Order: sequence, then structure tokens, then C-alpha cells
Amino acid sequence: DSKELERQISVASALDQITAAHSWFLRRMRDKCLLHQRAAVVADTIRRVLDLSLSFRSAFITYQRAYASLMRVGPNSADLNSLDETERELDQIRHNFRRCTRLLVVVLEKLAQRGFHPHLEDLLTRLSFNQYYCSELL
Repeated sequence: DSKELERQISVASALDQITAAHSWFLRRMRDKCLLHQRAAVVADTIRRVLDLSLSFRSAFITYQRAYASLMRVGPNSADLNSLDETERELDQIRHNFRRCTRLLVVVLEKLAQRGFHPHLEDLLTRLSFNQYYCSELL
């Protein structure tokens, strides 16, 4: 895209052509960064997956600490309750992660079929490399 912008600017003979090329470039970048309203579902779902990843990290650290304390001190109700609560939280995170990832795969597949956001096809390939999240299996 930047090469195309450079090409358009180099052949431009008027300021209006440069302005048009720059506007085209900004629209392309906005679309690629998922900042356009049409891409809101994809951007929101990606943010949700990343948020879930951070939640998983936090819950896993909590689980590790409770488990280590349980092994060091021996069975006690506080650590057992913490483990149970954290296991439920991890299960909920796993469930939400699968749901969000499947939604993302379905949306990306539809966008790829329609030719929108071709740069997202790489993301789709990486998310569903082994067809684990293939929409046909949903």
C-alpha cells in the first residue's frame, strides 16, 4: 500500500491527485487496522480474545499459587476453596475463548469468501491452521 501511495504521488501532476492518493491510503490503513465500522465485530472479537488471554494468565497464576500453598502447607479450606473457584473461572474463560474464537473464524471465513479484508486471510489461516475451529464443525 505504501508503494502504491508512492507511485501515485510520483505520477501526480496536481495537488488534488496527491490529496486523493493520500485519502485512499488513509482509508486502506483504517480498514487494515479494523477501525472502520464494518470491521467492528472483528475488532471487538479480537480484543475479547486478547482480554480472555490476560484473564487466563491471571487465573492460572492464582491457581498455581493456591496449589503450591496446598502442597507446602497441606489441605486447608482456604486453599481448597481458592482452587475450586479458580478452576471454575478457568473453565468459564475456556468456554468464552472457544466461543469467541469460533465466532472470529466464522466472520473471517465470510469476509474471505466475499473478498473483504484479504489481509485477514492470514489470520484465519493461523487461527484455524488444522481446521480445529472450522465453521463447518460448529
